[in-house]
Amino acid sequence: ARPGEPPPRPFAEVIKDAKEIKGYFTLWQKDERTWLEIRNDQLEQPFFFAYSLASGLGERFFLPGLMGSEQVALFKRAGNSVQLIAKNLRVRAPAGTPLET
Repeated sequence: ARPGEPPPRPFAEVIKDAKEIKGYFTLWQKDERTWLEIRNDQLEQPFFFAYSLASGLGERFFLPGLMGSEQVALFKRAGNSVQLIAKNLRVRAPAGTPLET
């Protein structure tokens, strides 16, 4: 948190009265808001990530239900934020070289 900013609210307080949706990641839904619960042991663990369009224009490839690209991704904590990082599996460096890291 930045100096002078209040700390984040406890997650239990944020999701109070929300509906729990169990899955690989637990979702919590209330009104038009959705929260993703990520356990500490799920951070920095790769998982398969795919998305689709819930609605679209019906033209120029913006079709409802159209699947987007798939990725291997992971969640990483950065201060009070969480980043969704897509791994690049198409480019590889030779093992044991500085580029490998």
